Amino acid sequence: MKKHALLIGPNTYPRLGDLRYAAQDAEAVGEMLMQHYDFSSREVTLMTCKTRGIWYATQNNIEDQLARLREIDDLDLLVVGFWGHGISVPGGAECRRYLCAVDTSDQRLEKTGISLLALREYVEQAGAKNTCLILDCCQNHAVGRGITQLSKEDRDILADILPKENPLLRKAVVLNSCSFGERAYEWQEREHGIFTAHLLDAMRQSSRITDWIEYIQPRVHETARNMGHSQNPFANFEGGDIYFPTSETSKPVRESLLAEAEAMVAEAEKKQAEASRIIADAEQERIRIIAEAKREADAIKAKKYPVIQPKAKAEKQAGKRKVITINGVECPFRWCPPGTFMMGSPEDEKDRLNNETQHQVTLTRGFWMLETPVTQEMYRSVMGKNPSYFQGDKLPVEKVSWEDCQEFIAELNKSAPSGYKFVLPTEAQWEYACRAGTTTPYHFGSTLNGDQANCNGNYPYGTATKGKYLQTTSEVGSYPANAWGLYDMHGNVYEWCSDWYSGYPNGDVTDLVGPSTSSFRVLRGGCWCDLARTCRSAYRYYVVPSFRLSFIGLRLSLVREK
Repeated sequence: MKKHALLIGPNTYPRLGDLRYAAQDAEAVGEMLMQHYDFSSREVTLMTCKTRGIWYATQNNIEDQLARLREIDDLDLLVVGFWGHGISVPGGAECRRYLCAVDTSDQRLEKTGISLLALREYVEQAGAKNTCLILDCCQNHAVGRGITQLSKEDRDILADILPKENPLLRKAVVLNSCSFGERAYEWQEREHGIFTAHLLDAMRQSSRITDWIEYIQPRVHETARNMGHSQNPFANFEGGDIYFPTSETSKPVRESLLAEAEAMVAEAEKKQAEASRIIADAEQERIRIIAEAKREADAIKAKKYPVIQPKAKAEKQAGKRKVITINGVECPFRWCPPGTFMMGSPEDEKDRLNNETQHQVTLTRGFWMLETPVTQEMYRSVMGKNPSYFQGDKLPVEKVSWEDCQEFIAELNKSAPSGYKFVLPTEAQWEYACRAGTTTPYHFGSTLNGDQANCNGNYPYGTATKGKYLQTTSEVGSYPANAWGLYDMHGNVYEWCSDWYSGYPNGDVTDLVGPSTSSFRVLRGGCWCDLARTCRSAYRYYVVPSFRLSFIGLRLSLVREK
């Protein structure tokens, strides 16, 4: 069984007031999963005020780890837990309810908190067969965890965490520490939250979630009542109960799971047999078509026709350089000619994901692409501000959302060359330009360890040799360019594309663009803090358009107006 747990429990809140036991709650649940439920240490990600680096429980880090859940293919069981402050702002709109990270400010919730709506989208996109969401938050921090109560609208969002029409998911359960209008409290004697203390007891006794909630509800109510409070946990079930894997699972449960697995295997074998028949028929048809085409070709060769050589239209050479000066800043672009390439990754490429299905794409129009990511100097010259976390004129601008990019481009187009406009590249244009005629995982070959591009060299690709990890962005153009003169196509910062995200179409495509609408926008290229495998030419990253992080930037294309 493939499983993963993301457990978040910050104690330290500089702007909201510290908690005592949130981190201990998250750690204890993680230990429970490893000791009693066959989770390995690699399958449990812990984020608290004690963990460091990308696991420190800031808003950016938490949303990044939530977004990465979708990278785990064929996930059978997903557990996401949050212990800490929660804020519900009156007004009824879904985006006004938040979970609080270490750096959350109640004055800037939309930019520093994690909305329940965003949490729902991340969990949906993970696509796990079974999902358990644990929330021990949303209460008054003077006596419990949070700022305000969990509202009825909050509960409705949680109840809909995995919509019934979602075909990717089978079962989901949301466990919440209190009902709407209530608060959750910490229990000094147990050094845990009341809810989590009893949850841990329940997890020791049963592997079935319905047993947990039946055990928890009366005991949490009684413990809180003895303290002079009211606290009543609730649960929402979608698709049925969930059993956690354990060596102590009862025989009837094992038999039920085995029967389900055998049925799935039988269905898969049936589909495989049908697929084999279709492939055999297709092969016979292919042989017939090839033979017929050969006969026709031989007949044509037997005839003699006068050869007329058409006058070829001169095409600009790939990589030709054009420099455009914008507000005193020189911005070099490189020419990417029309052409055909294989987009995505071959099935034998190491660490490829299911959304990288290889297919042929033809681009009928050439375009100019900025030689480097947009620098902070360029961005500031247009927008009059610099949002970047790492500061430097020649560093790539970062912490820009997709919407920020559109505002930047709108200003930029007021002074665009006549007949042209600046745009974000499509996802197909980006990969075409990145590859520059190559078919390997990177334009420079099949290995990366942080020496050839700015990434986390502690996690190399195609080699066991670890390389550099700078832990920051680098000046654009610090690493060798590809064959068309484009720098930093791998690593440094992720680059926004114009497309909405979706799965690739079947078959060959001309001038591929994404769907007209979706929930996520596409990012490409990998970044300074990510693993080398995510910097591959074919790797696809996607987040909500409002996402701003210190590893997200942009690169411009210049195209003719239609």
